[in-house]
Amino acid sequence: MAPINGMLERLYKSGNFADVSIGTETKTLQVHKTVLCAQSPFFAVAFTGEFKEAEARHVDLEESEDTVDNLLHHMYELAAPLLGRELTAAAQRTVFETPVETIEDRVRKLLYLQAAADKYSVTGLEALCANAINRWVGERMPAISLARLGTLLWHHEVASNQEARDNIAKYTAGKMQAVLNDESAWAVLHSNMQYCKEVFKHTLSREEFKLQIAAYARTQAP
Repeated sequence: MAPINGMLERLYKSGNFADVSIGTETKTLQVHKTVLCAQSPFFAVAFTGEFKEAEARHVDLEESEDTVDNLLHHMYELAAPLLGRELTAAAQRTVFETPVETIEDRVRKLLYLQAAADKYSVTGLEALCANAINRWVGERMPAISLARLGTLLWHHEVASNQEARDNIAKYTAGKMQAVLNDESAWAVLHSNMQYCKEVFKHTLSREEFKLQIAAYARTQAP
């Protein structure tokens, strides 16, 4: 007998025997009501309740085609493309070798996927995204990238992202001089006061910052 996930993969990729559909702005995906309803209370209500979506057997989602495809991969018990490389033994080396711009785009997509998992109550996916985000965000990223991703992390108030928020605040604090020298990075950081507050909390705890304050104080002493 074929493994259940192998059968689910064939069903999702072929669209055979699909009985409902999901629409995004760019594509309509043929899917299976039993799978979606079993994995998400949102879809269970949408496709079985007294709503127009149940009668039409179609639900339109505001998320991008890429986000919905990753969401559905997980619901069909397949590895979501955005998370696939997180499962390899060479994941840390992959992170180190990946251009910063690619990492920033990847983390942004992971945040969108995580928000969708939270919105549609898809079990397990939110935590997987949080682990992936922690792996990809690092101190080698430039100040502007950290600021942009930090702002997004604080915008997506998901409990499982607490570690990622702490880390990015710490990394940003380590590049505070670069942030202050970059008007764009400072403007992005300053646009989210909770993020800004956490960064300054880490900045004030850094030993080199304390030494700079002490040196400045000595220059001001009468």
